[in-house]
Amino acid sequence: MSVANHIREQDRVLVEDALKYFYHCAEQGVAASADGLAASEELPFAEAKRLWTALEQAGLAREGHLTEKGRAYALQVIRAHRLYETYLALETGHDERRWHHEAHDKEHHLTPEEVNELAGRLGHPRFDPHGDPIPTADGQIPEQAGKPLSDWPIGKPARVIHVEDEPEAVYAQLAALGVVPGLIVRVASATEQRLLLEVEGQQHVLAPILARNITVTEVPSELLLAGATPLSRQPTGQRCRVVQLSPRCRGAERRRLMDLGFVPGTLVEVELRGPLGDPTGYRVRETLVALRREQAEWVLVEAA
Repeated sequence: MSVANHIREQDRVLVEDALKYFYHCAEQGVAASADGLAASEELPFAEAKRLWTALEQAGLAREGHLTEKGRAYALQVIRAHRLYETYLALETGHDERRWHHEAHDKEHHLTPEEVNELAGRLGHPRFDPHGDPIPTADGQIPEQAGKPLSDWPIGKPARVIHVEDEPEAVYAQLAALGVVPGLIVRVASATEQRLLLEVEGQQHVLAPILARNITVTEVPSELLLAGATPLSRQPTGQRCRVVQLSPRCRGAERRRLMDLGFVPGTLVEVELRGPLGDPTGYRVRETLVALRREQAEWVLVEAA
């Protein structure tokens, strides 16, 4: 979408970031403000006010709300951002803590045609790696309902559908724990100070602020993996069957494990361990494959 002539081309990035601020205000049910714009984009108030005026003159915003034209433009930018984050997650080995920053830069340079091409290449995903909905080319927003993990019943399995990526310090802690959409979790216990979270056979202690940044929903019965545990915990000589790869395993690592034969239904035998206990050799389809402990953690198995 072209920017109106009276918005300078060098302001385009500021305009697009401002449109996203207006859009997120609308999501929260509040009107945008010049003060809020200045704080959100870390701009001097005079600059924020000038940008505010430019948006109104271009017909993109009016009285603290996006116009139809402005909302369409905002969704175009958000679509580019979330698709590019999905690309980084599925096609590259980039550190996930950098996805947001790299996508923020790229969103301002992708044309609508390039965005549509990227969507097709990725299989038209409905949600990005954090669980945020990806707007369609015609501006439709996929929906999914959930509630914060902090409000979820103790002992009841839940499926993660969204992990908030802001503030960055909180997201970094969740990323370090491997909490991603698609993960099946269970709150074992909870107090006002902490939650004890069970994830794929491991327990993690979460502060309430972390739990509030995780959105979960009911687990479909077919996704309940009764008895499935990480391959890394199987003793030497154990024969087991692959149930699935963990949602925590993404991108190139996931493709590599699948290429090696670690797909649902495959029989695996724990054959030998390295001198220091790592890596471990696994017999898969008559081939001996060496995996590090962190790689074997991603392969969920059951007794054969």
